[in-house]
Amino acid sequence: GQAPPMGTSLCRRPDGDPLWRLCHPTAGGANEDLKIKPSTCYDPFLWDRVISVELALDSGTWETMLAAPEAEAYVMGDFRFDTMEITNVAIRIKGGSSISEIAAGGTNRFSFKVDFNKYVPLQKLCGFGKVFLHNGWGDPSLLREHLAFRLARSLGLPAPRSAFVDLTVAGQHLGVYLMVEPVDDDVFLEENFINDKGDLYEAGAPAGTLEDLGTTYGDYPGFDLKTNQGATDHGALLAFIQALNHGPPETWPLVLRINDTLRYLAWNTVLTNLDSYNGTGANYYLYEEDGVFSLIPWDTDKAFGAHDCGCGPDALLNFALDEPTCGPLAERPLLEKLLAVPEYSSKYRGYVEALLSGGFEPATFALWKEAAADIIRPKLEEGVYFQSVDAFEAALNDGTEPDPFGLQLFVVERSGHLADQLSGAAPTTHGGLGNCPPETR
Repeated sequence: GQAPPMGTSLCRRPDGDPLWRLCHPTAGGANEDLKIKPSTCYDPFLWDRVISVELALDSGTWETMLAAPEAEAYVMGDFRFDTMEITNVAIRIKGGSSISEIAAGGTNRFSFKVDFNKYVPLQKLCGFGKVFLHNGWGDPSLLREHLAFRLARSLGLPAPRSAFVDLTVAGQHLGVYLMVEPVDDDVFLEENFINDKGDLYEAGAPAGTLEDLGTTYGDYPGFDLKTNQGATDHGALLAFIQALNHGPPETWPLVLRINDTLRYLAWNTVLTNLDSYNGTGANYYLYEEDGVFSLIPWDTDKAFGAHDCGCGPDALLNFALDEPTCGPLAERPLLEKLLAVPEYSSKYRGYVEALLSGGFEPATFALWKEAAADIIRPKLEEGVYFQSVDAFEAALNDGTEPDPFGLQLFVVERSGHLADQLSGAAPTTHGGLGNCPPETR
């Protein structure tokens, strides 16, 4: 799901070690492990190792953050990444509602946002102006977000990259985190779109459902503009929403990248990723390129059935293929409109099938999952990680209470249910009501 950095190749040692590594290819001789030179800038999202990261804060600053974590206020500190150090960076706790739960649990293992150029203009980490350090709260496997993004990229979607890091903050070891690439105009938009100067919105409720809420940008709370602040009239966004809700199908390609949207919807459906457009109407980005919008995955730690929308385990595993919404289908016009067009519905099903025969195929997924688990397993420590190491192992496979699914169990069961739906052996709709309507929850 991610190409090796320029000048490297993917290799494995001939001594039986199953771990894939990044190497320098040496023609006619043995491959050499990739060695990072001190002070050399390189792609920070290497995926074959756990990278040492330290947020260097003085004790007083750290105590101030811990005294009011929900303030999510920036403080100044230094960022040490492997052999590199960047000084005077902005650091804040992030996480929304999970912050209070973490604090109540008696741990300092919060998620963090690091902004390299807030205090020092143009300062970056090898081209990146920001990074996010996610703690895996609610995910004993620590892999949901990493694997969900990898599956998205395997389907041809633009999706953030991620890397595993071993984090220390103010001298306190917090253990394995997932460092996630930001969706912004530093690197992501430039690498994934021809024109990286368009309007970028982070979507949240209520506007994120893309229903027609009005004719002005103020009618759409929940859309957070991330680029071109003060330089856009939001006309492209408003035109897109009106065309989607009221325009004929032939106008939709003028405002929406149809194939990429169908890929995004298929990916959400297969993973029963409901803390997203299909469910909460949140946790995705909308990017406008010359008036045409794309949906970009974000915040996928609730994928693989971890956000239930009030559904029970059986309903999550059998989530309807042609009506993959938590509420009424009409409340998600992107799904309702596109899947009503036979050509688009056929393409959507083709993308579902591509995932089922690709990375979501149980044997293939097991390889991906175990490759990632092998990387972080040696770094897990009892008393640092939220759950026990035994809970990590269970979450990789069959899961434990109160979590309904281990990763492998979910993939095996979900792929079987989807195969039944595709073959006609199981229903794919619920009469427009969506999955788990309130009277049946």
